[in-house]
Amino acid sequence: MRRTFAFVLAVAGAFAVFAPSVVGAPFEEAKLAVPQIQAPPPVKETILKELGTGELDEVRRTKEDGETVYEADITKNEVSRTITVATDGTLLNREMFFNELPAAAQRTVTGLLRGGKVGEVFWGDEGGDHVYWVEVEWPSGKRNYTLALDGTLLAAQVNLEETPEPVQKTIREQLGKNKLSDIDQAGLDTGETRYDVTMLKNNKPRFFSVGPDGALLATQVYLGEMPPAPQKTLRQLVGDRRLALIERWEDEGEVYFEASYISAGIKRTCIVTQAGKLASLETPYAEIPGAVQRTVREKAPGASVLKVEKIFDGPVVYYEVHVRQGGRKLTLEIGEDGKPR
Repeated sequence: MRRTFAFVLAVAGAFAVFAPSVVGAPFEEAKLAVPQIQAPPPVKETILKELGTGELDEVRRTKEDGETVYEADITKNEVSRTITVATDGTLLNREMFFNELPAAAQRTVTGLLRGGKVGEVFWGDEGGDHVYWVEVEWPSGKRNYTLALDGTLLAAQVNLEETPEPVQKTIREQLGKNKLSDIDQAGLDTGETRYDVTMLKNNKPRFFSVGPDGALLATQVYLGEMPPAPQKTLRQLVGDRRLALIERWEDEGEVYFEASYISAGIKRTCIVTQAGKLASLETPYAEIPGAVQRTVREKAPGASVLKVEKIFDGPVVYYEVHVRQGGRKLTLEIGEDGKPR
């Protein structure tokens, strides 16, 4: 799961060493003590926090999904691992080992082995959602799996030939002459299967999602590719926060752009129409009106709140509160005055 295009930024005294890495090959340079970290202040702060009293072996500036990130090799308690940090200081992933996974996650991984062995394991920030990425190796090849922190299997890497025929057809149409990177069968935790596909287009990763019937569910776009109206709205809303992903999708002939961004280390989402109108905004539960919170407690006592979306339906504003109660997921629609819709 390590990325390529790395440049060593290890510093000895006042001198920096720059050397390209090769996929699958270790750096041949000797590891150097690093008294200083050559990286933006937010990156340095995160690395030092992860480092604690350990030893910093090396820092590399690299590219991940087209964005500049920093990889750091650290050693603590005689154990070496790699972390990856975004330029805003967000910890993107941390190398782990199988025995460090929670018991539930270990059981899930063990059930996936089928004669294979565990490869790389990472704790990861997937657009604001914290997960485990686990690689399983067999003589015939490797596969990656995504697990929730409670051990639930969320997604599994699959080959194109293993997907349904309608899915293969749509993927090939979307690919054109571009290179297929990987396919994840997602939604394994909900039963709502979809296929999340990553391809390389003009040397940049591009994501799209396909339903089991071959329907194109969503395609990734970059901010500069959006029409002027929704692009302006999104720029005003997100500001200098880190954009994780923008997806374009259609519903009943209307085009929408759903953006995930990181605010104070927490993933938020918003939906903007083609005309630039804000359709929904993920909102912290603590910030919704007290009347809405009281209704949630009355309608779903003891439930845990999963997500709150503030919906803008013309002049009408209401809240969709997604909760889990007794193992079931429920959605409550509540007006600003606390009255159920």
